[in-house]
Amino acid sequence: MQSKRLFCLKVKPLFIESSETRNWYAKTPVPLFCHVYFDDALIADIQHCRELLILNGLSSISKRCAGASCFFEIALRYHPDVSIDIHVTEKEVFFTGFIPPFREAYFKTSNIEIAVAIESAKQFRCIEHLKSPQADQTALIQQIKLKHKEHELLCEELIHIINLREQLDSLEASQIDFSDLSLNQYLQSLTDKIINKQRQRADLEHEVELLCKQLLWRYFKVMPGDWVYADIEPRRGPIQLLVQSVDLHDNYIFIRGPKITQMGEVGKRVESIAILISENEHHE
Repeated sequence: MQSKRLFCLKVKPLFIESSETRNWYAKTPVPLFCHVYFDDALIADIQHCRELLILNGLSSISKRCAGASCFFEIALRYHPDVSIDIHVTEKEVFFTGFIPPFREAYFKTSNIEIAVAIESAKQFRCIEHLKSPQADQTALIQQIKLKHKEHELLCEELIHIINLREQLDSLEASQIDFSDLSLNQYLQSLTDKIINKQRQRADLEHEVELLCKQLLWRYFKVMPGDWVYADIEPRRGPIQLLVQSVDLHDNYIFIRGPKITQMGEVGKRVESIAILISENEHHE
């Protein structure tokens, strides 16, 4: 039997910049609210979009949605010609829409957390000891480790440049001529290098984060926002948490997130699960 849940979502206008006046304005009419049926078909679409997000390193995916209806206060009815798109991010979904003759979205619903919208996201997924990795998993592990080494080298370079810049700044005016043009240009070049290295570091950390999420999915079919359960550390006992982050260090996959209480609620305490990739399963 097909199951579905009905959500009534608030709607707000999307402000659009005028190409003529360069001012921002809101188009009308804007719905009073939006009804969305989260049936099996829509939930399957959302889960597929979440998988594509992880595997392709995307921030969001959008597609046309047929299960939404918008109610307009001005007409006191649901408008049949509204075009609605669903937007799926890693942890949330929301909807945008428009009415002809407009051709682009000019209103947006409130966001819904994945775990709230999809009851199945609240069902615990079991984390077990790793089996022998497949070729794609081994390739991901190697790629993450190379990125970690690259990050270490980048951090060392950044620290060296920052220390040099601070040493020059700490010199007294009697020791150095700060009015010298070439010196000022050199100081500015150091500042530019620091900014550039910091940007590279942030980009690299983002790449590692995406690769680790892909590894989590390929091993356990789990992604951020899912509830997981593990009983692989006898001294600690069973652990259940909401997945927020994942990382790979020293041949361990670390999954972190807030603890799920016995009442089935997301707590404040952060827990972690460590899964060993044994040496006889993975070779450098």
